[in-house]
Parts: sequence; C-alpha cells; structure tokens
Amino acid sequence: QDAMRTAFRQSIARLQQMTGPAVSTLGRIMADPSAPAASRVRASHCILERAAEALEIHQLKARITELECVAEASQKNSKK
Repeated sequence: QDAMRTAFRQSIARLQQMTGPAVSTLGRIMADPSAPAASRVRASHCILERAAEALEIHQLKARITELECVAEASQKNSKK
C-alpha cells in the first residue's frame, strides 16, 4: 500500500514537472506557420481548453472557500 502511494506520488510529481515543456511544445506548434494547419488548430484548442478548465477550477475553489467561511460563521453564531 505504501509502495503504491509512493509510486503514485512520484508519477504525479513527474507529470507536474512535464507540464511546462508540454505547454511550450503546444505553443511552438501553434505559432509555427510551417506546421500543418490541423496541428496548429489542435494545439490552440488544447491550450484554450486547459486554460478554461484552470479558470473554472480556480473559480470553484474560490466559491468553496467562501461557502466554508459562511458555514463556519453560521456554526459559530448558532453556538452562541
């Protein structure tokens, strides 16, 4: 069990390390006028999709934090 968790954590760390180069690769393909149009469109699409997902996750985290604060304040007020 511990070995599996360790291996999983290491895999996640590697994936995180590779995100920068992956985005750079997509950016280069997107901006390369000699790349096939389909490749440039696909790279653009990937970048836009991931950016939208990241924004949505950021907004959801902010909403969850706000709701947790409201719930905590409500619990404190109900105990008084």
